[in-house]
Amino acid sequence: MVASSNKSITVYKSMFKSYPDVVDIPALCEMLNISRHTAYRIIDEGRISCIKVGRAYRITKVDIIKFLVNQS
Repeated sequence: MVASSNKSITVYKSMFKSYPDVVDIPALCEMLNISRHTAYRIIDEGRISCIKVGRAYRITKVDIIKFLVNQS
């Protein structure tokens, strides 16, 4: 089980190589191929951890990878 999880993390890290370590909502939407509405819903439900800076949300690439691993 742990080996499978580590393999998944390695795959996702290579997928998101071109993205910075911290992204905003538009980048999250692009990374996950989801709508802006869905991105905000996932954040509001607490399924992806984020930091709010002023009015903007910032999401770490690590949290996006954790979200994807937990979905599989």
